Amino acid sequence: RTLFTLDSEVAHERGVDAMALLGAFPPLCRALEAWSSLPAATRPVEAFGLKFPNAVGLAAGFDKNARAWPAAAALSSASAAFDVATAPTGLPVSAC
Repeated sequence: RTLFTLDSEVAHERGVDAMALLGAFPPLCRALEAWSSLPAATRPVEAFGLKFPNAVGLAAGFDKNARAWPAAAALSSASAAFDVATAPTGLPVSAC
């Protein structure tokens, strides 16, 4: 509820910061993954000829600096689109 009272950019940055902090602790990511794993009865969704295990997805651009991807992956979302991070020189930077 608190995030909904904030400016959208502030809420976004706090969400990414929290997920980045969670992602820094692999045991917590594994616990989150176990807690949020999808039950077998989950209804898949089909859109644009693609099948997803559920209706939840994470859009490209949410984690522009690839700081929170371990926690995002642990959330068992149906889809996650990750942008390629680039250095100021234009050369790709590893997100790992």
